Order: sequence, then C-alpha cells, then structure tokens
Amino acid sequence: SWWHSVEVVRGFPAPPSLRRAGPSDDTLVALIVFSILEADRVRSDDDNSDDAPSLSNEIQILKSALIGYKPRVTNDPLGWGLEAMYDQYLTGKPRTRMLASIHESESALHPSHLPLPFRLYGAMIGARVAGEE
Repeated sequence: SWWHSVEVVRGFPAPPSLRRAGPSDDTLVALIVFSILEADRVRSDDDNSDDAPSLSNEIQILKSALIGYKPRVTNDPLGWGLEAMYDQYLTGKPRTRMLASIHESESALHPSHLPLPFRLYGAMIGARVAGEE
C-alpha cells in the first residue's frame, strides 16, 4: 500500500512481504489526493477562511517514495480508465501512447466487457477524462 512505501522512505523497515515492493499506483494516488488537498488549502489560506495544516511534508515524502515509479497500462477496462485518469497528473503524460494503442485496438472498451458494468463504467470515466470520448 502507499503507506508502506512512505514508511520505508522514512526509515522504518518494511514487513518481509513488502521488502521487494516498489513504488505503486497506490502511492501515486496518495500523492494526487494530497496535492489536490494542499492546492485547495493554499487557495483557502488566500481567503483566510481555513486553518488546515500544510501537507507539503507528506507530499515530499510521497514524491520520494515514487522514485523509480514506472507507469504501466492494462486492457482491463477499469484499470485502463484509472490509468488514463492518473496520467493527467504525471509530467509528460507517459502512458498516453500506450493507452491510445489499447484504445485503438478496442480491447479495453470491447463489447465483451458489457456484462461487467462497473469495469466498463471505469473505462468510460477514464476515457472521458483523457479526452477519448
């Protein structure tokens, strides 16, 4: 999980089952959420309307935990949609070509996935966010 990535960066030993674990999408999602919350906090501070604590230290720890992160793609509809959504937050959008290739092959949005509405819904959200309507 993302928290285990952070604990290892902070110098806490990883449990044996996670000693070979690398940066993951969970860590990336934590960084995305914390960054959005911090940006909102900064905007609120400009209005003097909120005394929420800064998340900048946590954001730096998460960035450190993501060193060596390698974006991946899948043709699973839910995974494809989530990856398309994550990519908008990564500098250079490293998954764009791989996601487009899967989209063009129609494997992620194939009609065979229709019996799996939750997975198909995830793909549709990702496609919309990525501009692949």
